[in-house]
Amino acid sequence: MFYSKTTQGFYSPTIHGDNIPADAVEISDEHYQSLLDGQSNGLKIVGDENGLPYLFTPPPPTLAELKAGQVAATRALAEQHITAGYTSDALGTTHTYPSNRDYQLNIIGAAQTALPRTFLCADSAGEWARRMHTAAQLQQVCEDGAARMSDIFDVMDAIVASIEAAADQTALDAIDITTGWPA
Repeated sequence: MFYSKTTQGFYSPTIHGDNIPADAVEISDEHYQSLLDGQSNGLKIVGDENGLPYLFTPPPPTLAELKAGQVAATRALAEQHITAGYTSDALGTTHTYPSNRDYQLNIIGAAQTALPRTFLCADSAGEWARRMHTAAQLQQVCEDGAARMSDIFDVMDAIVASIEAAADQTALDAIDITTGWPA
């Protein structure tokens, strides 16, 4: 087995043939396996001045990096809530409407035409079908979806503000990004 400091990769002559970087150094199978074991336990493989690989304990992430990760996770949760569907009583009883990006655009377009048309929704039994909606009903469905998105954005913004205000990792760890979202 060979290790290249330049590419930070391992190369096997059996697999790579002559396509092994010039700076690659040969290592034993035992050394290779110990490096992989260390990597699976959170250590990083780096090359020394001679290109020989060794295990390195990376520094812990900075508070800014931890915050960026929490903000990204919060935004991903918001996206999941936005696209999980929403309910509206526009048809007189509660129906569930899809809310992925295509359906969001479709309901906005349908509401803007001010014409009656069918639109996909699920009744209280969970049966999905295209059901006839009046223009006013389509407008109500669109408004209900917009209100839900606004509620989700409000929760996301509050969580992000808490994350950004966290003074240290303990304060950051105390923030629960999974609760408080609209049902």
